[in-house]
Amino acid sequence: MRELADEGGRRWCVWEVHPNPGLPPNGIERRAKPRVTVSAELRGGWLVFESALGDERFRLAPAPRGWRELPDDQLIALRHRGTRVTARRRLIE
Repeated sequence: MRELADEGGRRWCVWEVHPNPGLPPNGIERRAKPRVTVSAELRGGWLVFESALGDERFRLAPAPRGWRELPDDQLIALRHRGTRVTARRRLIE
């Protein structure tokens, strides 16, 4: 996870996500329907860019190799290439 500021001084948190296929520890799925469905675009993982206030979130797939070592300005440029996503409300908060 990284924290950085964009050109306007707005703070962002960036982290990488890798989907969990949802298989039980023994690797055998006994249910007819899998637990998680992930689009082909996201199966390799993605970057999440979330504003410090939590009011904006962007997703960039696939996550570029070496993103942790990029300078802040290059990482912010990646945020601009990402897709804006709306936050899903959790059933229990």
